[in-house]
Amino acid sequence: MIIDITQERLESIIKEEVINVYKDSAGMTFDAEEYERLNLYEIVSTGGLLITEETSQEDITEAFRASAYTGPYRHPSYGGNTEKFNFLTRAYATLRFNKGTYDNHRKTMM
Repeated sequence: MIIDITQERLESIIKEEVINVYKDSAGMTFDAEEYERLNLYEIVSTGGLLITEETSQEDITEAFRASAYTGPYRHPSYGGNTEKFNFLTRAYATLRFNKGTYDNHRKTMM
């Protein structure tokens, strides 16, 4: 099955997903200006492993796992909060599966 989707629509989906990560986890809403400042790389890096746009998928996964054990978004089994861990998980999923689109969208927003 092939799905035909425009780049513009895909970027719109990514933007909605990023905003939902923040809204679902913190009960917050963001306007367009605030959205431009959101950085999922910082969220996934809270376990001590810094990731950037140049980071490989494997290193993103490693940073996510480190963050799941330590930091403010750690897994509830390790003393964390469920909502915050869900926040980390959705940020990771966006970077893991839609990194290119997320990166392109951030560049156009800056």
